[in-house]
Amino acid sequence: MKYYKKIDVDYLDEIVAISLEYIKSKQDIYSKSKKGSFHLLDTYKLLNLCPQINHAFNKYNLVCDYTAAFITYSNSEAPIHIDSYGKEARINIPLENCKGSFTKFYSGGDFKSWANPETRITAFEYIGGATFADQVELDQPTVIRVRVPHRVQMNPMFGVPRVALTLGFNVDPVFLLDTD
Repeated sequence: MKYYKKIDVDYLDEIVAISLEYIKSKQDIYSKSKKGSFHLLDTYKLLNLCPQINHAFNKYNLVCDYTAAFITYSNSEAPIHIDSYGKEARINIPLENCKGSFTKFYSGGDFKSWANPETRITAFEYIGGATFADQVELDQPTVIRVRVPHRVQMNPMFGVPRVALTLGFNVDPVFLLDTD
């Protein structure tokens, strides 16, 4: 199984600058007064501020319909889990302090449904038994398979917080994992 694929994205500098500025303006998210590492964003507002997101993905025939920030200050905030998101994959874009950070993928394992009481984000929480399968450094836009066990391992030597933008689309971008 292919877990990830790095892709080229036009307008990347603009997407990073505008998205990071938007996320930093949401102090409850950026400073983590709301517990949890995964925070849904106002997709309509972000796309209006940053139309470059949809322009960038036109070449893949994708229209963004889901945006979230993944912000971690420590590795304990990102344990092994499976997203409850309805599609197989999303595209992650590094925004801040992502150098040296990895998304690690696992196979097998036991999981139970879990919901963050503050953000109401649901996922499948790891109980045990998973085996490491692969990893990718988030150093450029990357298609990530989110419906398999995975976790983020950051390198705090490169700074905190680690901030990534995760994008969902009208069509599941999992098809990009199978194209050259």
